Amino acid sequence: MVQRMLGPDPISANKLGEETGVCQSTLFLYLKRKSRWGDAVQLLEAAASNGHAEGQYALALCYEYGIGVSKDMNKALTLYRQAANGGIEEAIKRIEKTAP
Repeated sequence: MVQRMLGPDPISANKLGEETGVCQSTLFLYLKRKSRWGDAVQLLEAAASNGHAEGQYALALCYEYGIGVSKDMNKALTLYRQAANGGIEEAIKRIEKTAP
């Protein structure tokens, strides 16, 4: 699936084959640079559902600001909490700033 999305762009084969959150986050950054937000959000969703804290944090930002998805502060806060539990300090700051 990922190879089909990226087409002929130069991503190493071992990164394409990995299913880890780290790889998904790397691909997210690549897709972000290419302004392919829908594809990028799909990868973040996969990373977040696999418990990858950085993916949870990045996906929370997408939901907070409506980047590639509709704005949804409830989803954003849930993801920020998950990321905070995974050790992402910035997630704690976002919770303090945005929680009602």
